[in-house]
Amino acid sequence: MELNRTGRYVMYLRKSRKDDEYGAASNEDVLARHEQLLRDTAKRNKIIVSEIYREVRSGDSISARPMMQQLLSELADGRWDGVLVVEIERLARGDTIDQGIVARAFQDSGAMIITPIKIYDPNDEYDEEYFEFGLFMSRREYKTIKRRMQRGRVAASKEGKFCGNKTPYGYKREKLSGESGFQLVPDPEEAEVIRKIYDWYVNGIPQPSGSRTMAGMAAIANQLTAEGYAPRFTSVWSHNTVSDLLKNPVYIGKITWGKNKTIDCLQEDGTLRFRDHRQSSANVFDGRHEPLITEDLYFAAQRRRHSSPHSHTHYVADCSNALTGLIRCKYCGRNLFYRKASARSPKDIMLCGNHECLNIGCFYDVLEARIIDAIRMYADQNSKPVKKPKHDGSLQTSINRIQKELDASATQLDRIYTAYERGVYADDVFLERSSSVKKKISDLQRTLKDLQDQEAKQKQADQEQVDMIPKMRHLVETYWTLSTPSDRNAALKEVIDHIEYEKHKKSPKGGPFDNFSLVIYPRLFSSPFYFNN
Repeated sequence: MELNRTGRYVMYLRKSRKDDEYGAASNEDVLARHEQLLRDTAKRNKIIVSEIYREVRSGDSISARPMMQQLLSELADGRWDGVLVVEIERLARGDTIDQGIVARAFQDSGAMIITPIKIYDPNDEYDEEYFEFGLFMSRREYKTIKRRMQRGRVAASKEGKFCGNKTPYGYKREKLSGESGFQLVPDPEEAEVIRKIYDWYVNGIPQPSGSRTMAGMAAIANQLTAEGYAPRFTSVWSHNTVSDLLKNPVYIGKITWGKNKTIDCLQEDGTLRFRDHRQSSANVFDGRHEPLITEDLYFAAQRRRHSSPHSHTHYVADCSNALTGLIRCKYCGRNLFYRKASARSPKDIMLCGNHECLNIGCFYDVLEARIIDAIRMYADQNSKPVKKPKHDGSLQTSINRIQKELDASATQLDRIYTAYERGVYADDVFLERSSSVKKKISDLQRTLKDLQDQEAKQKQADQEQVDMIPKMRHLVETYWTLSTPSDRNAALKEVIDHIEYEKHKKSPKGGPFDNFSLVIYPRLFSSPFYFNN
């Protein structure tokens, strides 16, 4: 099959499990070898490769492969006439849904699939069958390999070997001598931290006086950070990190398998992966590694953990407050979180989640009221109607220019057809000239659509800017009549992009409690407004 030499072609590179047959070759070595193979293929077919997409991340689903997502999006836009790939299995080895998405993308775009062995035309009946059969066989092969690897991992876990990707805190991974697999060996520095965590949780944190004070997970996290110990992936310890370590049986010499199950859920925008924690289904085996703590200490920690309430700080994940996703700490940039009233605090409060941050929290109801007051003041100060912004007209000029070029190209194509009908052009000359003009028309139509979309968005933004002050007034008038936090949150997000919060002094016991400052960024307006007290 002869390819269009003036077409646009992209190379897609991805390493698969079959490449492990080459030994311990790195991703870069494998992809470089594949790139050279496909460059030779392009040279043999006398085509030019415009882009090279290298899939560094591994994953059987499209959701785990960002470069494949980009390629599919560009195929849908008609950007490519062909895709070079080592074999069709590299395009989709996931489930039938993923394979269907890939097959449909090539059929709709008409892009060729170019391999060193064969060129596939997705709109050719026989090539389509061959392509779909190749994807089907690759899926079967993938599932067979996955089952075999799964059985091997379970068998290795039963033998006490470590099969995970990330070693648990407190251990390093070491290759077994004389046999396949790995085992865990203690990391002296991290192992000492694990012993401290369990000792402090069960017996209390030692005090200068020689006594011990019972502490929860958050207090232990703060103490570890204060003493200079660092977790692996962050700079400070957290409640969740300590909690995970306190329930891991690896520290009494056990190996677990099947504790977490990864499930794919198909959402409107593709496949979303999440972890489903199923502790009851986990298999626990005796490991070959050295325990870091005694079983008595471990089970004492479990008894205390199960006897404690599941939540001490009442973190709320859903939209149970009107300020969700709006308030950012001015010092560290994190979103403030909402904490319900408890024995420690008589009212709901907003806090920065960074334990090291110096920003001080405030009462939720006070913060909410001052935000509405600030919006009211801003709307009153800007009572003059906002006029639609004036633009230089460059966008409309570009649209007119592209439209003229389109009209001229359409006239040119008509002339080519007329000349062909009169016998002026031979078949090969007609095909060459008509395809060139058609390609130009396609590019111009795509450019025109992009410009028209920009113009529509600009008009919408202009109108929203005109309507913003009336929207703010309406918000102030109706806000306190809205009955649910989610309704109030939606109303605020209609006019506010985000708010920076700063408070560097604690409020006096009797008040005032609004001794904080706010920088409020409205939607569509470049300049913020302020609340200071």
